[in-house]
Amino acid sequence: EFHEYVNPERSIAREATRVHGIRTSDLLDKPRFEEIADALLAFLKDARVLIHNASFDQAFIDMELRRCERPERLESVTSEIVDTAAMAARDSATKRAGLDHLCKRYGIDISGRKLHGALKDASLLASVYLKMTGGQLDIFGSGEGPSVSLDVGPASVIRKDRTPVVIRATPEELALHEAYMQAMESEMRTDAADS
Repeated sequence: EFHEYVNPERSIAREATRVHGIRTSDLLDKPRFEEIADALLAFLKDARVLIHNASFDQAFIDMELRRCERPERLESVTSEIVDTAAMAARDSATKRAGLDHLCKRYGIDISGRKLHGALKDASLLASVYLKMTGGQLDIFGSGEGPSVSLDVGPASVIRKDRTPVVIRATPEELALHEAYMQAMESEMRTDAADS
């Protein structure tokens, strides 16, 4: 298990705090990404990594590695990356692929989860993956509950022997993103001034 809070070196938007409950003040005394990069890469080395919407998290981790001038990329460290959102999207019975929806569909209890948290979400995702692939019935191997076997086709895996497709943002998308980021910064400055 690997879990580390990281100082993002910037303010956290109110919308993000509503999702995960973490405030800027909670992270001020935490290490920066560059300080935990070695431990993270050692943990991920040669691992099969399950990520729900892999392209987002992979791009985020790779961006942080570039920021601290690390040559590694997530894909080059792991043995494979499995995108569970893509797996769920291919399952014709699954119209929605969000983690909460998939937990409900596969009968995985999320009643104790009020906010998104990395460890809880990782545990839920592992349980969803096992149900989707017909693996053991629960992550702890109790074997209780109905048998589940679904044919969802091959896992969506980002393989090392393929050149990844890079989709670059258009100038219009970059301008919209910049305007959004400036609006968030302005909102955070207003919040800080009100505090």
